[in-house]
Amino acid sequence: MNRKLADVIPIRLDKDLQGKLRRQADQHGRTRSDEMRAGLKHWIRVHQKPELHVHLLAALITLLITRIEGKTRKKWLDDLATARAIREQIVQLIEHFGPPFNVAEQPDIPTEVASTASQLIAVLEGLRPILGVPSVGEGLFADQEMLSWMIQDLDTVSAGFKRNRAWELYRAKGKKS
Repeated sequence: MNRKLADVIPIRLDKDLQGKLRRQADQHGRTRSDEMRAGLKHWIRVHQKPELHVHLLAALITLLITRIEGKTRKKWLDDLATARAIREQIVQLIEHFGPPFNVAEQPDIPTEVASTASQLIAVLEGLRPILGVPSVGEGLFADQEMLSWMIQDLDTVSAGFKRNRAWELYRAKGKKS
């Protein structure tokens, strides 16, 4: 590490957490200290940025997904019914806690807002071939560290991410022929 660290902070970890930390550090080719620093930076970034209403919605969605997957015993990434239940119930949460929903008074959504999810998908899908599965750390742009974590996680769990990546490789192979 290039900079001098000011403090050593002792922390007690149970055996299970120590094992998980060791495996995570080995997987990323880092020391346990470096892994804990990276994890703390990620945790602080995730919990520092959003305003309270954003954090609460994210926490509700996390609970919703956990409960639905617990009931179906399937992951939303692998099961259409579980994915549909989660999608519909996320809408229900937003409609319940957000401004009153009125079918007759649906405002137009500005184009730059309506394309936000597509832009995030494009960034993740576009960075994956450029960065591979990147190591997490300081980035060229504000969200790169978080996007790096997401790419690693999506590469591990998302069949859609793998399917889309395979399609990109197939198309690129066809263009070379």
